[in-house]
Amino acid sequence: MNDVGPIVVFGDSLAVGVGQALAVHHRVIEQGIVGWGLFRKDVPPRLDALRMASADGSVVLISVGTNDTPGRDYADRLRRLRAAVAGNARVVWLLPPTSCRGHLAAERAVPMIIALADETGDLVIDASTCDPNLRATDGVHYTPRGYRAIAEEVVR
Repeated sequence: MNDVGPIVVFGDSLAVGVGQALAVHHRVIEQGIVGWGLFRKDVPPRLDALRMASADGSVVLISVGTNDTPGRDYADRLRRLRAAVAGNARVVWLLPPTSCRGHLAAERAVPMIIALADETGDLVIDASTCDPNLRATDGVHYTPRGYRAIAEEVVR
């Protein structure tokens, strides 16, 4: 395993799963919440928590989009989220899965996340797969093996 400092894991249930996989070998600052998205009322305090946690992180993993219905202001919400990352942490975006069940909201979020990552020089992980060894039967989440594979990409 690569020697990295604290890894901040922020976002939805996919972030929670990756955070659990990362915590086996790394110090993780868990900021994931099942069902979380950028349209919830708790966004301002959550961004404050991200700002505080990321000040000490070497890597910040962000997973959003799966629980959102992106509209016209979604790119602005993503920018505010990215601006909340403090310090010089490397930012890694986990794209919401777009295969297996055709999660339409996630499909609309993907190009906006990629565009922002391109603007900011962030890394993007596209873990869309229908491999039953990596993907849970719900078509959204991953198996333990799938989460481990994503975790390996985060620290690579």
